[in-house]
Amino acid sequence: MLNNLDGCDKGQLYHNLKPDEISHVLSSLISKEYKKGQTVSSSENAPAKIFILKKGMIEISQLSKEGKKVIIEIVRPGGIFANTSFSFEEDEEYSDFVEATLPSIVCEISKDDFKKLVSKIPQLAINYINIIGLKLTMSDVRIRDLALLDIKSRLKHELTHMARTVGFDKGEYYVIRGKVTHEDLASIIGASRETVTKALHKLKDEGFIDHDKLNRLIVRIKKM
Repeated sequence: MLNNLDGCDKGQLYHNLKPDEISHVLSSLISKEYKKGQTVSSSENAPAKIFILKKGMIEISQLSKEGKKVIIEIVRPGGIFANTSFSFEEDEEYSDFVEATLPSIVCEISKDDFKKLVSKIPQLAINYINIIGLKLTMSDVRIRDLALLDIKSRLKHELTHMARTVGFDKGEYYVIRGKVTHEDLASIIGASRETVTKALHKLKDEGFIDHDKLNRLIVRIKKM
């Protein structure tokens, strides 16, 4: 267990919070370190908690009926996730598996303690609602994409979302932090790895994606 909470105050959860409110939230968090491949939480092992990723990368997945892993979400620094429903009502049985895919540092708080914070800090409640709303919107978009779009278009949508939420804005393009594998993208958009690889080649030929000198993924999105 780590005592250093530097970096746990980053992300949308702290938007418009006053310094004393941020300090109050931080004083309620516990920081823990996880090795690559280590389980942060599974359906079998832990009480309800809210997590904020300080460093590394977290993968949230489920197993299909065929036993195939399906990635639900990839969380990057500043992102918030939970090992149960985000609701404050009585927790339902949950089947998500949460695993560190890179060496990671996670700040966590029990859902009961977080509920107390939300009741005392109205802006924190607003931020929490906005985060949940964004997650629901993205889930709805993915469902629509599966029904209406071809593989390349679904992949383009997912890369655009990644770029805008966890990428570095370099002006003319975004650089996505962390390694993004073809297999991960295939699991997220519901396609085979081979099909995703072909679609990525097409997007590169079109100039939508590329790689920089550090082999990080570049995504070119038209600015409004």
